Amino acid sequence: MPTPEPPAGKKWKNGRLVNANWGGRRGGSGRKGAAASTVEQTPLATMAGAQASNLTPDTRTAPSFNAPGASQPRHRPSQGQRSHTSSFFLPRDMRQPVPAGEQNNNGSSGHHSLPSQDAQSVRMENDEYGDIASGHTEIDDSLVDEICRGTDTDTANTAEAETEASEAKGKSPLSEYLLASKNRIVAEIKKYGQPLCYKNGHFFDRPMHPVFALHHDATESFGPAKLYHRDIFVWLPHLLPKRPERFVCICGKHLTLRGYNDNPVARRVRRFPVDYFLLTNRFCCDHKRADNPGCGASFQGTNPHIISQLPRFVQEAFPAFISTRGAMDKQMMWEFNTGIVRRLGPSPFAELVCELQSRFHAQNELMYYAAALHFGLHGEDQVPAFSWFDDPDGFAGSPPSTSYLKAMYTDYIGAHRIYMDRVQATLPLDIAKGDHTFDVLKYMGGVKGEKIWKAAYNLVNQFEEVRAESLTLTKSMLFLREMLEKVQVSLKAVGHRPTALLYTDSPQLEQGFHETIMASLAENVQHVTKWTDLPPLQKSSVENGLVYSFSEDSMMIEDLAADILEEASKLPPTSVYVVALGIKFHFTSERVPQLDVIQIRTQSRVLVLQVSALNARSHFVPSLKAIFTSPSIIKVGFQIQQTLSTIADALSLDDLKRTAQRSSNPVFVDMGQFAKLAGIIEDPQMTLHGLVGAVLSKSFIPRSSDTWFDTLDMSSVDSLYLETDCVWQLWSSLSMHESVGLRLQPDQVKTHGQLVTLVHGCKAVARGSVEGHHPGYLDAAMADGETRRINITASRSLIRITEVLVPHALHTLHHQTIEWIFTHGKQAVVTTSQLRSRNATPPIRAVGLPMGFALPAPDSSTLAGDHTSFSISYSPGEQSSEDIQFDMWEATSDDEYMDEDSDFDSDIEYTADDDDIRIITSAFEHARDIIQRGVQGDPTLTTRVLDDAFHFMDRLLRLLSKKHSAFKAFCHDFSEAIFIRDKDDEAAVRAILEKQGVSWEYAKRARAPALNRRIRRYIPDRHTLTKRLTVLFTGYQDIFCSTKNQPSSRHQFFSDDAKEMATRLLETVRLGFLSDPPNIPLYYLMGRDRDGLNIYRTIRGTNSVEGGVHMAVRRVFGSLKASPELAECLLINWIFRRNQSVGYRNRTGRKFRGHFDIWLSDEIVEIATLLGVKPSFPMPRLLATRIATSETFGILPVDTTLAADLGITTLPSVRIDGVPHHQDQPVHVLSRLSTRPINQYRYLQLRQRTLYPVLPVATFAEYHKFKLLITNPMFRLGRGWYPAHEAYKNINFKTLAQFWNNEVNIQDRTITDVNQRLYYKLPGQLELHHKKTLLWKSEPSDDNAVTTLPPIPLPGVDIDEAFKSVQDLHANVDLDSFDPMALRPERAQREQRNSGSEDVDDAEEVNDTHVPMEVD
Repeated sequence: MPTPEPPAGKKWKNGRLVNANWGGRRGGSGRKGAAASTVEQTPLATMAGAQASNLTPDTRTAPSFNAPGASQPRHRPSQGQRSHTSSFFLPRDMRQPVPAGEQNNNGSSGHHSLPSQDAQSVRMENDEYGDIASGHTEIDDSLVDEICRGTDTDTANTAEAETEASEAKGKSPLSEYLLASKNRIVAEIKKYGQPLCYKNGHFFDRPMHPVFALHHDATESFGPAKLYHRDIFVWLPHLLPKRPERFVCICGKHLTLRGYNDNPVARRVRRFPVDYFLLTNRFCCDHKRADNPGCGASFQGTNPHIISQLPRFVQEAFPAFISTRGAMDKQMMWEFNTGIVRRLGPSPFAELVCELQSRFHAQNELMYYAAALHFGLHGEDQVPAFSWFDDPDGFAGSPPSTSYLKAMYTDYIGAHRIYMDRVQATLPLDIAKGDHTFDVLKYMGGVKGEKIWKAAYNLVNQFEEVRAESLTLTKSMLFLREMLEKVQVSLKAVGHRPTALLYTDSPQLEQGFHETIMASLAENVQHVTKWTDLPPLQKSSVENGLVYSFSEDSMMIEDLAADILEEASKLPPTSVYVVALGIKFHFTSERVPQLDVIQIRTQSRVLVLQVSALNARSHFVPSLKAIFTSPSIIKVGFQIQQTLSTIADALSLDDLKRTAQRSSNPVFVDMGQFAKLAGIIEDPQMTLHGLVGAVLSKSFIPRSSDTWFDTLDMSSVDSLYLETDCVWQLWSSLSMHESVGLRLQPDQVKTHGQLVTLVHGCKAVARGSVEGHHPGYLDAAMADGETRRINITASRSLIRITEVLVPHALHTLHHQTIEWIFTHGKQAVVTTSQLRSRNATPPIRAVGLPMGFALPAPDSSTLAGDHTSFSISYSPGEQSSEDIQFDMWEATSDDEYMDEDSDFDSDIEYTADDDDIRIITSAFEHARDIIQRGVQGDPTLTTRVLDDAFHFMDRLLRLLSKKHSAFKAFCHDFSEAIFIRDKDDEAAVRAILEKQGVSWEYAKRARAPALNRRIRRYIPDRHTLTKRLTVLFTGYQDIFCSTKNQPSSRHQFFSDDAKEMATRLLETVRLGFLSDPPNIPLYYLMGRDRDGLNIYRTIRGTNSVEGGVHMAVRRVFGSLKASPELAECLLINWIFRRNQSVGYRNRTGRKFRGHFDIWLSDEIVEIATLLGVKPSFPMPRLLATRIATSETFGILPVDTTLAADLGITTLPSVRIDGVPHHQDQPVHVLSRLSTRPINQYRYLQLRQRTLYPVLPVATFAEYHKFKLLITNPMFRLGRGWYPAHEAYKNINFKTLAQFWNNEVNIQDRTITDVNQRLYYKLPGQLELHHKKTLLWKSEPSDDNAVTTLPPIPLPGVDIDEAFKSVQDLHANVDLDSFDPMALRPERAQREQRNSGSEDVDDAEEVNDTHVPMEVD
């Protein structure tokens, strides 16, 4: 029978008539109720009483209110299955008529059949396990993403797809509402000249509130459609206040209106708790205009070009950042920007938005059903189902995903980073603290699983603000050179003072580098070295006829030089004439050397000749040229080859140039090489200061060559006399020494007791002496307890080892290491050719001038008394019951900023008003003046690069046993020995403690951090500190642990390594690089606590960098594994915000409360100045965002000098002087952000400013290339043989990097596959990759294990049978079911079968472990 046509407004569904606009009903609970009441009831009472009726089993599905990606406890219907809802708690009213084809449960017709499309829904609702995963759902995970973390390859693509999917679809209530609203607004414009929302003073066109919408629909057609409506932000530029008469196109022609958008009508803007839509119109530059035709370009009303033509106050009203087919509310972006630096990352923030929007959906659903209940409606005919959350045809919820947030955030920070860089570049750097960190790199992503950066370097100023930061490709300081140079340029450009001090944890390694970059660190500095405290070098006496002569007259110079030539000619042919030679010179603008002074010393005279006016070759004194070129006159000097080469260049003497370029020539003798040959030093490049100290045991500091000009005073002449005579004294002393380091002569081989050095290749491995008396053989002890006879032949010698230099060096004749031989008899048979002569005193290692450090602590009127004496507090057997807090950290401000949530004001009462704040700020400026007076006025500083006290102490403490009974007392006394408390501060604190009855000793040990914030401490001068630490180390090093009862278990407090470290620390202190510098304050007064005690902040040391920056950065990154772009954005954004809060606190003593968009404040100040008014906030010190700079931070451009040396092609540097733009739109009117993907290789290339990015070895082509090149002999150093795991020591990685980068430059640029391309490399990156490959090769692979380590058959067990039993164990396991219980039957049978043989079980267990398996 054909189905009749349904009435108007109705449709057939499941055999019954329903409203065409409504869905089906949502089922009840499936429970059978009591009989229905027959009492006449009101609609509300009827619904309440309906609970007593019998219920029909429900076949519908509960909608899901969860956002995409969230857990979904309810079943979501398929595309063809609409979900409808009625009250969950109330059953259907049994008095209502039953539609045709449907029977009541209490009827006689029995149960009705369920439609096939509803079977799954019934199973889900009636099965408590129906929501368990079936295994057919696609999971949003990727193996590539988990292995190669930090690529974010598809972030932007995902964001674009997401925004497209979130658009209102088809004839949904939302799309119909948007279309109707647009038509209504157009009608309002025609009638009123503007939308009604504009007329009422609003941008938003808002729908009815759910309360009024539900009340209105209750009398008409009740439904949820109006609850799906969203706010509409109406942006019509041509109707806004103070708009231009005509909008202008980029071509200069005027624009005309071109209607409104149709698909989509409006753009969704992400916001919480609910999104809104942005409605705008279009403009076009009409090319069909009869008059003044345009270019045909078209613009949305939201285009930055249109917005930029509006008044500035109107521009700021634009509410969103537009992306491709989507948008994000500005307020939401600012909230996300704030949250991400406080460890609320993209994923948690996306979950937060999803939760709030889902709750908004649930709240609307509750209001909807509660209204239906209130108005007496019932059933699906009267109460249509409320849409699930993300139903595109209903509520259409669409919270932003993690990918979308990342894409929008990175582009937002990329647009504003120019302002952040400018603000950071304007910070001062009077006191600098620099430190590397390596841990933070673990939290960043890389390229194809390879880490891009090896370290991060931070430079912090006296206000604990990060002045500069860099992600470095290698650990080399050379990578930081240009960054630090630009910092110095910016300090001068902004008007800041130069850097006065720099703290670092490796001053002895970094001092020379920093002094080269920061010239202020080398001003008025006289370094302390190993020989500084020696007696000063004196000129030779004139009593023996020595004559000192100075001349600048050419005729007299000629006579003096002629006298030398005459003396040389009178010597017999077997004798040599020696002159000590030195020069002072400068370079012209053409980089040609010009001689200023020539210094000559002979046996009888010292000559200082000023030749500034005689540089022309034709005017130069002939006799002097004869001295330089004569082969019969031996020239000796310091760096004599460079001296002769400079003379040759200045006078165009080609023969002398060729002579100077020879590596070995009897015509000249270099003092460094001569001292090494005499066995006094190891490095021939040692400075003249070091040579004099090592050879003559005198202290001599030469004057810098840049102080010599056209005229010389007597003081300068005397200094030159001394320097010239110094070289002669070196020559005279070294001439008395025998040469060492040479092969033994025949007589030396047989000399008993001849001092020798044993070398393997070029490496000295041991020192000893020749054993001249022997029987012709040696019975050497072997490892197995036997002896092995080694004959002593004509080519062999017997030596006694007295000192081991390389313990693990394997000696071929003994087949044992040098350390083994030394501990088992000390005698060794060696090949005579491996022996070299030596002195009794080992040569001195090179310690150049760049190794002096800090001078005494600043003078203080309250720092009185003699502090050289010191006593230890530990008594053996006495154990303190107090909980000692080790006093290793200084009380810096960053201790409070370790966590920004901490409350620094917990125990301090700040009562300062604005006047007090100005006083504190003025005090800071005064302190800076004091710092600079120290820089400019004190000539006695030994260095401005200082060590960190915490790292100094940690070097020793990490070598001590923390279980030793003396450890806690030593930690306390170690701090007490280094730091001396201010007398006045200590007295004030003691007085407060006495009032409270607190012991000073208890407070000093258990509450040291609290005391350190209230008592200034000083590190005394190097002499005082040396004495105090000597007493400390001597008193503690031999103490035995009192908690050990057995004598065999008791050990001394200082191990051998600790004693060696203590000696090194004492030398460090003696050199002076721990003491406080004079005249430079290291404490600032921050305020007073409730007890009236001063609260100080110290700027000493680098612990504020360690705790306040590095640890906090690690917490910010967490487990994000960010891509290079996101990692840099996170880093610079966090540092930018931290600088504002920490810097403000350390300047004013107050907690920062305000916003971080400094560019807004600067623009307000500019406009307020033009208006002649004052802004609502204090005027900033300078408008930081208005100062152009070439500085950038994070991923730095590759150093141009380094790039040129390695063959890396660089791109021009970027400097923005005008208004900053981002993607061709001014940043201050930024309205559009891009979510389009940018290749990470491209991003790194742009940030590094290179033709190709500099990356570690990561691609397939690079692995293949490296494998081919590493075995090429052209990259070998030829230093001899190395074991396989140390093969990298014989590779010239710089040459390899140069060759590699040349291959990169000439590769085919049409190749787009990253796996087939080569990228630039640094020597350190190639070396690291080589080490990785060597380590990998040293580890046996599975194939090698099968070949070289075959399984050992066990007694009574056949290997094949054992392996077969393992296979049988899994033969019948249903792997598809993933049920581990399936293993139990087989395992139980196996255990029962083998229960009688315990040995067999053990054998099978071993075989399960050791049977080799082939791995593909």
